[in-house]
Amino acid sequence: MLAALPFALVAASADTAEKITADALADENEQQGLRLNYPFGLDDEPFGAAFAGTHSLTLGGFALFDWGNINQDKSLDALVYNRGSDAELSDLKVELRGRAIGDFWFKLQLDIEDGELEIQDNYLVRNGVPYLGSFQLGHFKEPFGLENLGPIRHSLFMERSLVRELTPGRSIGVSASNTAFGERLTWTAGAFYETHTLDAIGDSSAFAITGRVTALPLYREENKELLQVGLSASHRTLYTPARFEPRPETSLYAAYLDTGEFSAKTLDLFGLEAAYMQGPLYLQGEYIWGQTSGAVRATDLTLDDLADYATTYAPRFIAYLLGRNDRAWPDENPLWEIPFDLAARDDVFLFGTYAQVGYVLTGESRKYDKSKGMIGPVVPNNPIRRGSRGTGAWEIGLRISHIDLNDEFVRGGRETNLTVGLNWYLNENTRVMWNYIHGLVNRADYEGEFDAVQMRFQVEFAAKPLTHR
Repeated sequence: MLAALPFALVAASADTAEKITADALADENEQQGLRLNYPFGLDDEPFGAAFAGTHSLTLGGFALFDWGNINQDKSLDALVYNRGSDAELSDLKVELRGRAIGDFWFKLQLDIEDGELEIQDNYLVRNGVPYLGSFQLGHFKEPFGLENLGPIRHSLFMERSLVRELTPGRSIGVSASNTAFGERLTWTAGAFYETHTLDAIGDSSAFAITGRVTALPLYREENKELLQVGLSASHRTLYTPARFEPRPETSLYAAYLDTGEFSAKTLDLFGLEAAYMQGPLYLQGEYIWGQTSGAVRATDLTLDDLADYATTYAPRFIAYLLGRNDRAWPDENPLWEIPFDLAARDDVFLFGTYAQVGYVLTGESRKYDKSKGMIGPVVPNNPIRRGSRGTGAWEIGLRISHIDLNDEFVRGGRETNLTVGLNWYLNENTRVMWNYIHGLVNRADYEGEFDAVQMRFQVEFAAKPLTHR
């Protein structure tokens, strides 16, 4: 069945996304233990002719099964009704990766949802390019942020923080990346159209120049200690209205915050990141902000919204006017609830931040990739396997995150979440996660708290790589 999937290879990638070698693939998948029989031979024509020389193919993927329960204050029910239990297969992906011709590497990742296929990562990478290092072309994540670039299956918590809403996702584009000073410095930069396919570039929502730089001022490999800092930036020319609607760090329930659609000429995003690791201890944090420029158009405003804005930012002046005229704001006047659109010249500033700490109770350290400036997964020293008495690895985590989507006439709201997590790594392929989230929400006239618990069963699979020389 998998062999019959309509793999459409369109694109490309720099080894900042995947720095793979045939030997590394073989070593990695030798440990996986799962082997699949391929229904074709690489020496057969015409398939073999396209892969003349040394190459390697690996078929793999992962699945995420989620369950959750949420309860919230009644004051939030009119805003979003998030109550009760839910469960779903939140993610199922199949991917094919390997070496094609010479120094070209590729990855094709398909997301399977409701019986339909959607291309996720789909790119080519050319290594060894003079001065540039690696060159990447296709559909892949823009190089922005530490949490954003890391795979969700390697994250400390089930979902990324609220700040994820302010970071770019996957786009069609090209990028170059390299390292310097013995991989103590990494950089990636590229140009992107915010769309999914090449034929839809004309209908893309934005054109972006995006880049990320990381530095490693402290690195003691023998002590498993490091300190990494980084900076990301993205300048985006917007062709369609912007909208920010962050999920409350769970994929099972609806968002409390929503800016609604508003338009601007450009959007500039900036991010600061830092991570420290020493043995089983792991700390990470980011601060990300975005600012629009040009005329801003806000939709579905009411006179009540403008009154709240005025009393918030000019309370003394409003008090003076009300006192001078001996009047008050109309109470429950239906005219004040009629929505309308409003154009303004002011820029809009939005921001978010998070800080998290993790500790592996069984003593393992998270993996680290110097060439990408990325924190990796936990691999148990004592995995649970058939015929063994292993216990796996256990990890605890704590995170606090905050996002503010209120500025000028954009009133998306504010949210602060505290998350506690427990992870059990049965082996390098399987993980069970438990999260508890306590959130504070403030949007327009709605203010309240919510509590959510959720659980995830995660499994990865990979075939033994098929190599040919």
